[in-house]
Amino acid sequence: MRRPSIDLELATYEQAFVAFKEANNLPDAWFEVPDHFAIKCADRADYDQTCDELEIMADSEGIWELELDDRLLASAGLANPVTLAGYRFGWVEIMQPRPGKESAAGFVEHTEFLLPDFAEIMTALEEREVAYELQENPGHRWLNIVIDAHGREIKINDKLLADVVAAEKTEGLLNPRSQEERP
Repeated sequence: MRRPSIDLELATYEQAFVAFKEANNLPDAWFEVPDHFAIKCADRADYDQTCDELEIMADSEGIWELELDDRLLASAGLANPVTLAGYRFGWVEIMQPRPGKESAAGFVEHTEFLLPDFAEIMTALEEREVAYELQENPGHRWLNIVIDAHGREIKINDKLLADVVAAEKTEGLLNPRSQEERP
């Protein structure tokens, strides 16, 4: 995605987020610690283009990536936070779709917020009859809440992306994404 498309997708996500939050009366306290927003790319070519486009927004550490489940995932701290729905996000995640899950266009798929008390959130979601799924990978756990028919989501996690990235760097799981190294 090019920057104008990214900006348009951020605005589209923001509308879905605000509408869902208001319709379900979600507490502001759940969103006090914004973590990152994530772009789900259409395919590998879109992933490469999106990473190249966001390279200029990354902080001095640049973009780091790993291969997981036959796809690439990239993360970057942002030199200047992106404001979305009034929340300032200091990190971005860029996701190549899983094989067979490619699409016609990429989009801003989710935002994540830190709030590790899942029990309280799950109870409140159940009371509001809002569907969610508890998910995890080796780095962290999160509650996944689908907010629209396009597959946009809000995720409440138990660990900041910056901390996950730091641990993965220490473990040697991440590699810096360098344009010079790619064909």
